Amino acid sequence: MGITDLNSAYKWDTGPLYGTDGGMISTNKFPVLKKIGVSYFNKELGLLGAIEFESSNAETNIFRAGAEYNIYEGLYLRAGIDQFNLSTSDFLPKPAAGFSYSRKLDGFTVGVDYAFMVEQYSPQDRHVVGINVIF
Repeated sequence: MGITDLNSAYKWDTGPLYGTDGGMISTNKFPVLKKIGVSYFNKELGLLGAIEFESSNAETNIFRAGAEYNIYEGLYLRAGIDQFNLSTSDFLPKPAAGFSYSRKLDGFTVGVDYAFMVEQYSPQDRHVVGINVIF
């Protein structure tokens, strides 16, 4: 459970852009997000499942769900659905899939994460790559 973006905002000042002291200053506040989630790990199957519900003061109610399967030591496959908006049908849910691999080396762990996420209103989908080094 958590609350995020409490008092978060962008503050814009157009004065430096136009080289004047009298630029327009505006502030755009982020919606406050309230989240609650739960996960369950089935040790026999090596399967982790998780769900999350997010509500905001911008009247959005988002549901997320995903699963992670441990194929063999250090390698995990992941799949899930994001942005399932219960408040409106204007936005389609976004599927995502990926993997994670890590290996222990002399006193530290090195890993790589990859995720593919569908972007319905963008000309391209997203590929997210992460490198992890744990000391």
